[in-house]
Amino acid sequence: MNNSKKTLILVSGILAIIQGVALALMAIFIKPFLDKVLEMAVMNDPTIAEPDLSLIRQQLELMQSTLQVFCAIFAITSTLGGIFSLVSTSNFQHFEEKKGLYITGAIFTIISSPLSISSILLYISFAIPAKIKTPQNPSAPIPPEPTKNYSEMKDEIEVLRRLKEDGVITEEEFKKQILEILNKKMKQ
Repeated sequence: MNNSKKTLILVSGILAIIQGVALALMAIFIKPFLDKVLEMAVMNDPTIAEPDLSLIRQQLELMQSTLQVFCAIFAITSTLGGIFSLVSTSNFQHFEEKKGLYITGAIFTIISSPLSISSILLYISFAIPAKIKTPQNPSAPIPPEPTKNYSEMKDEIEVLRRLKEDGVITEEEFKKQILEILNKKMKQ
């Protein structure tokens, strides 16, 4: 898995959860805040008639309720999007199996706030492939496959090592023989 993509998804998920918590707090505290604003701006104004004041209260309550509902919905979608994004990166060796969670998390995060930093990071992550393909260079030498006769080669080297230890061959002859064995096995 591409580490850049993983990092973008992780950071986006964390930011989406933080954004969801902030929106939830906003949903909780929007009503008391707007009540204070109403009290300071409108309720103490002697020029506003009582019927108008009643209408302003009704409109403000409707606005407060609407804002609370929208903040709650966006808090839930943002938090779920962040959680899904984090879960999709929990085991990146199996990212393809969790791609649905990644996409669902991205949709929730983007719905909650399409221009937030977490959404922008997800947009960028869409452009990054999950796996980086290494280009095949036709002129590059193909690495040799492991020889099937590994045990044969090991036995030959062991015999040479014993001959060198017994003083039958020199260190230089030992190295030369090993190179010959390796070259011979590479050509097979």
